[in-house]
Amino acid sequence: MPSYWLMNHPYNKEVDMMINGLLDDYEFTNIGEYDAKLGATTIWIENHPYASMRLYNSNLIMFRPSRLTIRRAYIKLNAARVKEVKKRVAEFLKEHKLPVSPEL
Repeated sequence: MPSYWLMNHPYNKEVDMMINGLLDDYEFTNIGEYDAKLGATTIWIENHPYASMRLYNSNLIMFRPSRLTIRRAYIKLNAARVKEVKKRVAEFLKEHKLPVSPEL
């Protein structure tokens, strides 16, 4: 991913600080195709990297955090996705009485 990618929305320091605080305090949950929860806050996750990691359902949705914060959030989001997939696979294996790998 180039460090100079085009962005669809202007940077806002307040949004950057808010999302960094959420990333410090919470894990991503309720991950959908377009949005996810970070604590009680809904974050827009679609259109990465051009328009992702914005405060969805907020009057600040027209702004974005810094590129570094977007990258940090995306890494954390992907880790949460991997964790959720491993959990679902382990549940499936257990439900069907198949051996569960220690990696799960």
